[in-house]
Amino acid sequence: MIENVICKNCQSTNMNNAKYCSSCGYELQNKIVDELQANKDRSISSENLNLTSIDNKKFKISILLFSILLYTISLTQDGFYHHHEKSEGPGIFLLLFGGINAILTGGGASITWFANPILFFSWITINETKPSFIASIVSTLLSLSFLFFDRVKEFNLIITGDQNDDPLYRYQTVTGYGLGFYLWVASSLILVLGNYKRIHSSKLKYIA
Repeated sequence: MIENVICKNCQSTNMNNAKYCSSCGYELQNKIVDELQANKDRSISSENLNLTSIDNKKFKISILLFSILLYTISLTQDGFYHHHEKSEGPGIFLLLFGGINAILTGGGASITWFANPILFFSWITINETKPSFIASIVSTLLSLSFLFFDRVKEFNLIITGDQNDDPLYRYQTVTGYGLGFYLWVASSLILVLGNYKRIHSSKLKYIA
């Protein structure tokens, strides 16, 4: 049997679930009421945490899918132009042969190709916010660095009779950028912004 609560101010007897004295209005030290309130607060906190977790998961999936969508579309579009606005080829061509070209030519503008595997790493580590965030930043900077190259060194698959330059290589002067390039950059940038928001939100939740 639960005992009634005695008011320390006027010594009146109160019901065991009373928070204030029925005689003088003094706030009672009622363990039952305090425990019920604490349980209620924990329940509300748990519900809010579950809702936040669900929202974070939806947001994470959304930015991942959006990034993959932009990247996939970029593979079907022109990457950049050279010599009288001639396209170097769609993004899928640049993806498949860009890495080989970077290795064979020793770098130059071709190093920007490595933004691709770094972006893939950012997708794979999306559950680990900080690694994904760092990878997406590196991928974005690498892809944007292509803007600072005015020509691309390429490996000559077919050696022609023109021996003015090194016959193994040729240089393509960059004259413009296709839609594929901008979508390629955007696919990394969306992860940077999304991951930043996730990190910022988690810090606010921790402070709260």
